[in-house]
Amino acid sequence: MNRRTFLAANTGLLVSPKIQKEWPKRFLFIGDSITDGNRGRNEDPNHILGHGYVFSIASRLGAKYPEKSLSFVNRGISGNTVIDLQNRWVEDCLKHQPEVLTIMVGINDFYFQVKEGRADCTPQNYDKVYRELLTETKSKLLGVELVIMSPFLLPIGKAHGLLYESHGELFEQYHEASKKVALDFGATFIDLQEMYLKEARNPDYEYWIWDGIHPTYSGHELLTQAWFEATGYY
Repeated sequence: MNRRTFLAANTGLLVSPKIQKEWPKRFLFIGDSITDGNRGRNEDPNHILGHGYVFSIASRLGAKYPEKSLSFVNRGISGNTVIDLQNRWVEDCLKHQPEVLTIMVGINDFYFQVKEGRADCTPQNYDKVYRELLTETKSKLLGVELVIMSPFLLPIGKAHGLLYESHGELFEQYHEASKKVALDFGATFIDLQEMYLKEARNPDYEYWIWDGIHPTYSGHELLTQAWFEATGYY
Protein backbone atom coordinates (compact mmCIF):
# COMPACT_ATOMS: atom_id res chain seq x y z
CA MET A 1 0.00 0.00 0.00
CA ASN A 2 1.50 3.35 -1.00
CA ARG A 3 1.38 6.46 1.16
CA ARG A 4 -1.48 8.05 -0.79
CA THR A 5 -3.63 4.93 -0.42
CA PHE A 6 -2.76 4.66 3.28
CA LEU A 7 -3.80 8.23 3.95
CA ALA A 8 -7.06 7.84 2.09
CA ALA A 9 -7.92 4.66 3.97
CA ASN A 10 -6.72 5.55 7.44
CA THR A 11 -6.76 9.30 8.07
CA GLY A 12 -10.13 10.44 6.82
CA LEU A 13 -8.67 12.43 3.94
CA LEU A 14 -11.11 12.93 1.12
CA VAL A 15 -8.48 12.36 -1.54
CA SER A 16 -9.27 13.83 -4.93
CA PRO A 17 -8.06 12.35 -8.21
CA LYS A 18 -5.43 14.26 -10.14
CA ILE A 19 -6.90 17.51 -11.36
CA GLN A 20 -8.13 17.33 -14.97
CA LYS A 21 -9.73 20.75 -15.22
CA GLU A 22 -7.92 24.00 -15.99
CA TRP A 23 -5.52 24.92 -13.23
CA PRO A 24 -6.46 27.75 -10.87
CA LYS A 25 -3.99 30.60 -10.51
CA ARG A 26 -4.83 32.11 -7.11
CA PHE A 27 -4.28 30.13 -3.89
CA LEU A 28 -5.04 31.63 -0.49
CA PHE A 29 -4.33 30.13 2.94
CA ILE A 30 -5.94 31.57 6.06
CA GLY A 31 -5.98 30.58 9.71
CA ASP A 32 -3.99 30.90 12.92
CA SER A 33 -0.32 30.60 13.93
CA ILE A 34 0.23 27.29 12.14
CA THR A 35 -0.63 29.00 8.86
CA ASP A 36 1.00 32.31 9.85
CA GLY A 37 4.45 30.72 10.15
CA ASN A 38 5.92 34.08 11.19
CA ARG A 39 5.15 35.48 7.75
CA GLY A 40 6.27 38.92 6.72
CA ARG A 41 3.86 41.85 6.83
CA ASN A 42 5.26 43.61 3.77
CA GLU A 43 5.93 42.68 0.15
CA ASP A 44 9.40 41.18 0.70
CA PRO A 45 9.14 37.93 -1.30
CA ASN A 46 11.82 36.29 0.86
CA HIS A 47 9.57 36.28 3.94
CA ILE A 48 6.02 36.96 2.81
CA LEU A 49 4.77 33.37 3.08
CA GLY A 50 6.39 32.51 6.41
CA HIS A 51 8.36 29.36 7.21
CA GLY A 52 5.64 26.71 7.44
CA TYR A 53 3.53 24.54 5.17
CA VAL A 54 2.28 27.48 3.07
CA PHE A 55 5.82 28.28 2.02
CA SER A 56 6.50 24.62 1.21
CA ILE A 57 3.39 24.28 -0.93
CA ALA A 58 4.02 27.53 -2.79
CA SER A 59 7.72 26.88 -3.38
CA ARG A 60 7.11 23.46 -4.88
CA LEU A 61 4.21 24.44 -7.11
CA GLY A 62 5.87 27.69 -8.14
CA ALA A 63 9.09 25.93 -9.12
CA LYS A 64 7.38 23.03 -10.87
CA TYR A 65 4.91 25.14 -12.88
CA PRO A 66 6.50 28.54 -13.61
CA GLU A 67 4.53 28.79 -16.86
CA LYS A 68 1.23 28.84 -14.93
CA SER A 69 1.92 32.18 -13.18
CA LEU A 70 0.50 30.88 -9.89
CA SER A 71 0.04 33.27 -6.98
CA PHE A 72 0.01 32.40 -3.27
CA VAL A 73 -1.27 34.50 -0.38
CA ASN A 74 -0.81 33.72 3.32
CA ARG A 75 -3.29 35.36 5.69
CA GLY A 76 -2.67 33.36 8.84
CA ILE A 77 -2.53 35.36 12.08
CA SER A 78 -1.25 33.84 15.30
CA GLY A 79 -3.90 33.43 18.00
CA ASN A 80 -6.87 33.78 15.66
CA THR A 81 -10.23 32.14 16.31
CA VAL A 82 -13.01 31.66 13.78
CA ILE A 83 -14.53 34.94 15.02
CA ASP A 84 -11.25 36.71 14.24
CA LEU A 85 -11.35 35.28 10.73
CA GLN A 86 -14.91 36.51 10.29
CA ASN A 87 -13.91 40.03 11.38
CA ARG A 88 -11.24 40.27 8.67
CA TRP A 89 -12.79 38.02 6.01
CA VAL A 90 -13.58 40.69 3.42
CA GLU A 91 -10.15 42.30 3.55
CA ASP A 92 -8.01 39.20 3.99
CA CYS A 93 -9.95 36.68 1.92
CA LEU A 94 -12.72 37.89 -0.39
CA LYS A 95 -10.78 40.85 -1.82
CA HIS A 96 -8.07 38.49 -3.04
CA GLN A 97 -10.60 36.46 -5.07
CA PRO A 98 -8.92 33.10 -4.43
CA GLU A 99 -9.76 30.18 -6.65
CA VAL A 100 -8.47 27.67 -4.09
CA LEU A 101 -9.11 28.63 -0.47
CA THR A 102 -7.50 26.64 2.35
CA ILE A 103 -8.68 27.22 5.94
CA MET A 104 -7.30 25.89 9.21
CA VAL A 105 -8.87 27.26 12.38
CA GLY A 106 -10.24 25.93 15.66
CA ILE A 107 -7.41 25.22 18.06
CA ASN A 108 -7.56 28.74 19.53
CA ASP A 109 -11.34 28.51 19.89
CA PHE A 110 -10.72 25.36 21.94
CA TYR A 111 -7.84 26.94 23.90
CA PHE A 112 -9.70 30.11 24.85
CA GLN A 113 -12.75 28.10 25.83
CA VAL A 114 -10.59 26.00 28.19
CA LYS A 115 -8.57 28.87 29.62
CA GLU A 116 -11.09 31.73 29.65
CA GLY A 117 -14.52 30.21 29.10
CA ARG A 118 -15.18 32.66 26.27
CA ALA A 119 -18.79 32.59 25.07
CA ASP A 120 -17.71 33.25 21.47
CA CYS A 121 -15.39 30.23 21.50
CA THR A 122 -17.80 27.39 22.31
CA PRO A 123 -17.95 24.45 19.90
CA GLN A 124 -21.47 25.54 18.97
CA ASN A 125 -20.39 29.06 18.08
CA TYR A 126 -17.36 27.72 16.21
CA ASP A 127 -19.69 25.63 14.05
CA LYS A 128 -22.15 28.49 13.56
CA VAL A 129 -19.58 31.12 12.53
CA TYR A 130 -17.66 28.69 10.31
CA ARG A 131 -20.89 28.03 8.39
CA GLU A 132 -21.59 31.75 8.07
CA LEU A 133 -18.11 32.28 6.61
CA LEU A 134 -18.48 29.54 4.04
CA THR A 135 -21.99 30.57 3.08
CA GLU A 136 -20.77 34.10 2.37
CA THR A 137 -17.71 32.80 0.56
CA LYS A 138 -19.61 30.50 -1.78
CA SER A 139 -22.08 33.26 -2.62
CA LYS A 140 -19.33 35.76 -3.50
CA LEU A 141 -16.60 33.52 -4.91
CA LEU A 142 -18.51 31.40 -7.40
CA GLY A 143 -16.73 28.16 -8.15
CA VAL A 144 -14.16 28.55 -5.37
CA GLU A 145 -12.49 25.30 -4.34
CA LEU A 146 -12.59 24.91 -0.55
CA VAL A 147 -10.01 22.97 1.44
CA ILE A 148 -10.65 22.62 5.18
CA MET A 149 -7.93 21.28 7.44
CA SER A 150 -8.95 20.11 10.88
CA PRO A 151 -7.51 21.49 14.10
CA PHE A 152 -5.23 19.05 15.89
CA LEU A 153 -3.95 18.43 19.43
CA LEU A 154 -1.37 15.77 20.25
CA PRO A 155 -0.65 14.05 23.59
CA ILE A 156 2.62 15.77 24.40
CA GLY A 157 3.57 15.70 28.09
CA LYS A 158 4.20 19.44 28.28
CA ALA A 159 2.76 22.80 27.28
CA HIS A 160 -0.45 22.64 25.23
CA GLY A 161 -0.20 18.89 24.79
CA LEU A 162 -1.25 18.41 28.41
CA LEU A 163 -4.74 19.52 27.37
CA TYR A 164 -5.14 16.36 25.32
CA GLU A 165 -5.68 14.25 28.42
CA SER A 166 -7.62 16.78 30.48
CA HIS A 167 -9.88 18.22 27.73
CA GLY A 168 -9.74 15.72 24.89
CA GLU A 169 -13.50 15.26 24.71
CA LEU A 170 -14.01 19.01 24.36
CA PHE A 171 -11.36 19.24 21.66
CA GLU A 172 -13.06 16.46 19.74
CA GLN A 173 -16.17 18.63 19.40
CA TYR A 174 -14.18 21.22 17.42
CA HIS A 175 -12.50 18.50 15.37
CA GLU A 176 -15.83 16.89 14.48
CA ALA A 177 -17.41 20.27 13.72
CA SER A 178 -14.69 21.04 11.17
CA LYS A 179 -15.32 17.68 9.50
CA LYS A 180 -19.09 18.19 9.38
CA VAL A 181 -18.74 21.73 8.01
CA ALA A 182 -16.43 20.48 5.25
CA LEU A 183 -18.87 17.74 4.30
CA ASP A 184 -21.87 20.06 4.26
CA PHE A 185 -20.14 22.66 2.07
CA GLY A 186 -18.52 20.26 -0.38
CA ALA A 187 -14.98 21.04 0.75
CA THR A 188 -11.97 18.77 0.56
CA PHE A 189 -11.40 17.77 4.19
CA ILE A 190 -7.91 16.99 5.52
CA ASP A 191 -8.09 15.27 8.89
CA LEU A 192 -4.82 16.39 10.42
CA GLN A 193 -5.73 15.03 13.84
CA GLU A 194 -5.98 11.49 12.51
CA MET A 195 -2.95 11.93 10.29
CA TYR A 196 -0.65 13.11 13.07
CA LEU A 197 -1.89 10.54 15.59
CA LYS A 198 -1.10 7.75 13.13
CA GLU A 199 1.95 9.04 11.28
CA ALA A 200 3.78 11.03 13.96
CA ARG A 201 4.38 8.24 16.46
CA ASN A 202 8.02 7.64 15.54
CA PRO A 203 10.36 8.52 17.08
CA ASP A 204 7.75 10.34 19.23
CA TYR A 205 5.08 13.01 18.84
CA GLU A 206 7.40 15.79 20.01
CA TYR A 207 9.61 15.26 16.96
CA TRP A 208 6.69 16.40 14.79
CA ILE A 209 4.56 18.67 17.05
CA TRP A 210 6.85 20.09 19.70
CA ASP A 211 4.25 21.47 22.15
CA GLY A 212 1.13 19.53 21.16
CA ILE A 213 -0.12 22.21 18.76
CA HIS A 214 2.72 23.73 16.71
CA PRO A 215 4.56 21.59 14.15
CA THR A 216 8.31 21.40 13.81
CA TYR A 217 9.75 21.68 10.32
CA SER A 218 9.23 17.93 9.97
CA GLY A 219 5.64 18.28 11.13
CA HIS A 220 5.04 21.00 8.56
CA GLU A 221 6.36 18.63 5.90
CA LEU A 222 3.76 16.01 6.85
CA LEU A 223 1.11 18.70 6.60
CA THR A 224 2.42 19.77 3.19
CA GLN A 225 2.30 16.21 1.88
CA ALA A 226 -1.24 15.78 3.20
CA TRP A 227 -2.37 18.92 1.35
CA PHE A 228 -0.88 17.73 -1.94
CA GLU A 229 -2.33 14.25 -1.56
CA ALA A 230 -5.80 15.54 -0.73
CA THR A 231 -6.00 18.22 -3.42
CA GLY A 232 -4.08 16.51 -6.23
CA TYR A 233 -2.08 19.65 -7.04
CA TYR A 234 1.39 18.23 -7.62
